Amino acid sequence: MKTSIKIALADDHTLFRKALAEMIGSMDSFEVLFDAADGGEMILRLRESTILPDICILDLGMPKMDGYDTLKYIRKNWPDIKVLVISIYKNEFTILKVFKAGANGYMTKDADPQELKKALLSIHYTGYFDNTHTVCRSRDTDARSKLMITDGESEFLRLCCTDLTYQQIAEYMNVSIHTVEGYRDVMYQKLKVNSRIGLAIQALLKGIITVQE
Repeated sequence: MKTSIKIALADDHTLFRKALAEMIGSMDSFEVLFDAADGGEMILRLRESTILPDICILDLGMPKMDGYDTLKYIRKNWPDIKVLVISIYKNEFTILKVFKAGANGYMTKDADPQELKKALLSIHYTGYFDNTHTVCRSRDTDARSKLMITDGESEFLRLCCTDLTYQQIAEYMNVSIHTVEGYRDVMYQKLKVNSRIGLAIQALLKGIITVQE
């Protein structure tokens, strides 16, 4: 008998949460263990559960305990549980903050059901998913050496995870803007992406850099 992928979800909008739980429960291969109205309730249910979910789905903007704090708590106390964040926010710094906090995937609430199923399967079987055009199959702790990333390129990638502009990155690194643009173009090729958000997410997911909050 095929084992179902166990899901728990937290969102403070009752109608959305119940509809999402029903939709996931109707998909092949998935079982919804429980749903929660906020992060605090999610944590309480996890503590009380004899069977833990494989994946927790979290909204970001919840009262009492928001998605960021819930994600960090889950990552610290149940490191084997994977987390998919589903939110209305589309700006790149929100997405980066989510991945820096330890999420396995991110998608927006306007995604279609097949995209959600794809995300859950990808997270369960490969470890990661996001819908910002950068999908990483697994953490590669040797990625820096395999890709021959220099110290300068590594520092550039770290700074890409901040809100500094490219000009400000150049000033911080004490190099010209042309040098920074050169780092950018080389890293586009090495990481096979075409945007700053793609660079930052791939660097974080591959373990090339570690960013402290």
